[in-house]
Amino acid sequence: MLQMQNEPILIVGATHGIGRRLAERLISAGRSVISAGRTVDAPQGVLKHVVFNAIEQVLPTADLPDALG
Repeated sequence: MLQMQNEPILIVGATHGIGRRLAERLISAGRSVISAGRTVDAPQGVLKHVVFNAIEQVLPTADLPDALG
């Protein structure tokens, strides 16, 4: 069985559509969320937001925590 930890959850594509709705649901459930997407439109309440284009760039991980949920 998967055990939920308190580590933040990284959601790539959290600025629109399904990824955004997932981030909003997790935040409303009390989880810490780090969002990543092509625009600066991060869901309200995210711990951190990273702007990047997954097709053209590598996710900059230097500022992300070592442990993610």
